[in-house]
Amino acid sequence: MGKRPPTPPPENTRPDDVETASARGKKIKKQSGSSGKVARKRPRRIGVFFDAPGFDDYPFDQSEFRTAYRQFGEMVTADGGECGIVRNPASYRGKGTFDRAWIFGGGSFRLHEHPWEADVLYNKCRGISFVPNDVRMINPPEFEHLCTDKWETYMRFSDCFPETLLVQNKHELAWAAGRLEGELIVAKPPDGEGGKSIVIASAEDVLGASHVFPLLVQEFLDTSGGIPGIAKGKHDLRIFSIRGEPLRCYVRQPKQGSYLANYQQGGSLFEVPVASVPADAMKLFRTVDAALRSFPDRVYAVDMGRNAAGEWKLIELNSKPGLDPVLPHYPTAELFMRRLVDLLLSV
Repeated sequence: MGKRPPTPPPENTRPDDVETASARGKKIKKQSGSSGKVARKRPRRIGVFFDAPGFDDYPFDQSEFRTAYRQFGEMVTADGGECGIVRNPASYRGKGTFDRAWIFGGGSFRLHEHPWEADVLYNKCRGISFVPNDVRMINPPEFEHLCTDKWETYMRFSDCFPETLLVQNKHELAWAAGRLEGELIVAKPPDGEGGKSIVIASAEDVLGASHVFPLLVQEFLDTSGGIPGIAKGKHDLRIFSIRGEPLRCYVRQPKQGSYLANYQQGGSLFEVPVASVPADAMKLFRTVDAALRSFPDRVYAVDMGRNAAGEWKLIELNSKPGLDPVLPHYPTAELFMRRLVDLLLSV
């Protein structure tokens, strides 16, 4: 899709939380086939994977995420499944098995210090540092790569983005900076997350900044005109989707003096009912989603913004949208969580 661009010359509590379950661990014994009785099946195991090794590491260093994943564990358990938090690529033994896990039960996650095998993984690692191909995973490695590598995303949807160039060194950066129009340009790593290492400045200042190559250089998307009837000023709009169904939407806005609306960069957000999403924005989402139908169990979010001419442009795709807690100021968080649990227990 699109043409190839030119190339240059929560609760703030402890997990009451985490207690060792090795002494409590029970094995489900299969009954002998000779007895004539049918063997009991263990609950379907849902593993949620994060990079950092400790339970209190990201995202559980933030109270809202503690609340959200506790609610997620409650929902999985209520539906007859077993929910475990698994961490650190070094702990992976293959075929869905990890050295240890924090298993949800009795209202909290408790440490299980023995190997634990997940039937399906919801992969929340940052970047593409952990993409095993020997276990069922939401999302599959090919989808992760497409969403995480921003150059690959651009190449797939170049007609939907501001003009973007990939540069390998300072010489190519100077060429790209001279090619792009506007008073400001954007420079960002191809695999960055959370707004880290993004520079939005004049061409002169971008050239004078320190960069790690390769680097994406992009026409600045001026969203200062806002979204009529929804938001004033700079923004991005995020639509969450599971299996092609738009389930949640919110607008993120940067703090005063910033261009970055990421939560990690101090941005704020508020929800927008899916039914209230502007028709042109929903059309862009549908265009993107139609191109991703080869991934039937896709879970992702589309970030976009409305430029000064009133056109909607893509900002990025996110294959690891976060879980918000079920609270009054997140009215659609429960629906997204419900659909995600249904997906994980059914694939």
